[in-house]
Amino acid sequence: GSRPRVQGMASVSDEELLRMVNEIAGRTSGASSAAKSLAKLAFKEELQQRLLETPGLLDALSRAAATEDSVQPEALTALWGLSRCQAKREELCRNSLLLSSLSTALVQHSKC
Repeated sequence: GSRPRVQGMASVSDEELLRMVNEIAGRTSGASSAAKSLAKLAFKEELQQRLLETPGLLDALSRAAATEDSVQPEALTALWGLSRCQAKREELCRNSLLLSSLSTALVQHSKC
């Protein structure tokens, strides 16, 4: 889609977003840096809704958040950012994959 280009990170293209999603979903060597980028983007209010509407993004982050590896903290940070999106709040609260991933992450980290 043709969206007005905004300076900085907001100018991320749909292709770029899908590439990040695929890296994270596929646990590739670039997954960690893709999640790191999404963690930054997730706190930009003007991008939150678009990120949440990117196919597979929420699923990929949710699955990554439940897996103890280098991607997990970035995925959790990204989800935390996205959870601040007012427009999608109810939808997020009903997302069972997201909720179970977050509780899995909490359980993993409360063991220490």
